[in-house]
Amino acid sequence: MPIEIVKGADISEVQRQLSKMLHESIPDQSVRALAEQVAGYSKDKIGAIFDFVHDTFPYSPDPKGWELFVLPIKVVSDYNSGIVRHLDCDDKSLLVSAMLGALGYQTRIVLVDTNGGGQINHALAEVNSPLGWIYLDTTRDFPLGFLHRSYENKVVVN
Repeated sequence: MPIEIVKGADISEVQRQLSKMLHESIPDQSVRALAEQVAGYSKDKIGAIFDFVHDTFPYSPDPKGWELFVLPIKVVSDYNSGIVRHLDCDDKSLLVSAMLGALGYQTRIVLVDTNGGGQINHALAEVNSPLGWIYLDTTRDFPLGFLHRSYENKVVVN
């Protein structure tokens, strides 16, 4: 299913959906082909994929009260057909994680409560590099590896 729609999703449902979609997308040949094309011969494959997702897919939040998930396979298929989707934070996190996962990196999604109100309101990715886990927030103009101090309250989705 390319798009999952969950109204008023609770955290356990969001975790389940994100994990399922990530694990479905990592072995996909189209995701791998795009990841290989983007990373090319770069010595910094993580940086190349990060920049591609950050710069290519504009950020657009989900409608208030809804949680829409776009399967990375669908994003890649659309991209290969000339359609560039607008993605929210969880979609961008899924895409960057799936592309890096397709290249053999261990990745995970991190859900965060950025305002300390007890409500998850942002997602980003992490990749396990030779330097350890690196944060990948492709929705903001933070540099690769940057973790904003408001991201202290987090839940990891494997």
